Amino acid sequence: MAGASAPGGESLEMLSGEVIDDDGTPMIQRAVAAWKTPLDALTCSQARLLVSQKMGLEWLAAPLAAFVLRYPDASATYFPGDLTLAALRAMRELLTIIPQPARAIANLDFAWLTENSDSDPEFLKDAEQTITKARILARGHA
Repeated sequence: MAGASAPGGESLEMLSGEVIDDDGTPMIQRAVAAWKTPLDALTCSQARLLVSQKMGLEWLAAPLAAFVLRYPDASATYFPGDLTLAALRAMRELLTIIPQPARAIANLDFAWLTENSDSDPEFLKDAEQTITKARILARGHA
């Protein structure tokens, strides 16, 4: 997410002052590695993991919104748009931190995601519910 992050090359660990122990599951180890990575060096996959865990949103929200609004269908880890879906799942928090960009994310056109006939029906149902919930939250926050 280079270019979309805050300048200075500081990590979330440095910005927050919170040191997280990396003893744990592989997912926790990946989250800790992302936590220690300078913001300007975070990969989309690392950002998706942090956002999905709602870690560091105070610092990630603005660059996340800038990236997602420009590249909503970017494939961060698993599938096109997975970073965007992570942002939608964190909508309540994003609305508190960056209300206008968060509402803009909720109002994106998601036809590219929900009209993919190759996707699993359960995945599509979950994606549509995630989008609907985020839009309801965004409308209520206006």
